[in-house]
Amino acid sequence: DSLLAKLITFGPDRKSVIRIMSRALREFVIEPVKTTIPLHRKILENQLFAEGNFHTGFTKMFVAEDDD
Repeated sequence: DSLLAKLITFGPDRKSVIRIMSRALREFVIEPVKTTIPLHRKILENQLFAEGNFHTGFTKMFVAEDDD
C-alpha cells in the first residue's frame, strides 16, 4: 500500500471546502517521494469539479495530461 497520508477537510459548503483543500494542498509537503498532490490540485481548480458536474471518467483527462 503506497498511502503515506490522508488529508481531510470540511466546511459549510462545496465552494468553501474546495478553497480550504486547495490551500491545504499548497502547504502540504512530502519529500523526497513523488506524490499525487499536483494531480489533486489540478482537479480542485477545474470548473466542472467545482460545480459538481463530473463523472467517474473525469480523472482520466488529468492523468492523460500528466503523461504528455
